[in-house]
Amino acid sequence: MSRKRNPNFSEMELQILLDNVEKNKDIIFSKHSNVVTNISKKRVWEGICEKVNAVSSGHTRTVDELRKKWSTYASDTKNRISSNRKESVKTGGGMAPPELTPLQDKIVGIMGPTAIEGISGGLDTCGEFEDACSSLSSASTISLQDKPSTSGNNEMDPPKKVSSRKRHIQDEDNQSSQRLVAIEEESSCREGETFY
Repeated sequence: MSRKRNPNFSEMELQILLDNVEKNKDIIFSKHSNVVTNISKKRVWEGICEKVNAVSSGHTRTVDELRKKWSTYASDTKNRISSNRKESVKTGGGMAPPELTPLQDKIVGIMGPTAIEGISGGLDTCGEFEDACSSLSSASTISLQDKPSTSGNNEMDPPKKVSSRKRHIQDEDNQSSQRLVAIEEESSCREGETFY
């Protein structure tokens, strides 16, 4: 036996949902997750549920349904904005992407520009970091043939394998040492000393 499908949200139900989410967004989207905050979030959602059910046409909505509707509607709005942005930078003619509905505009106002567009002036370094990490892991070891023996024997020790991460750190240490020497040279020249 198949489950009966819930009716679509009416325009009025959506309007009530968005109005109340906007009024209570500080509580609903609070980053705190302690017991007191979670209880207040639950109470706010229950209050929104009562208001939506007051205008509902026969079907009683649950808090989970409202949360799911908010989540999917906000996600759909973000996807539409992203799609519109992609369409606006394409070359060529064609029809302009459809404008946002007033309810979608309201969602944009509730979420704010950072949730939609990201941090302005921010750099996405995740891709660069992943590239650097993959190049470090692909060159997993480096053989140091020219290192003098530390065992006290007159013979050369067998080549040691050093991980590329350690080698990267050693290179950074060498660069720091070279910068320190350059700074010392510069300061001694200012004092009138000759640095050889």
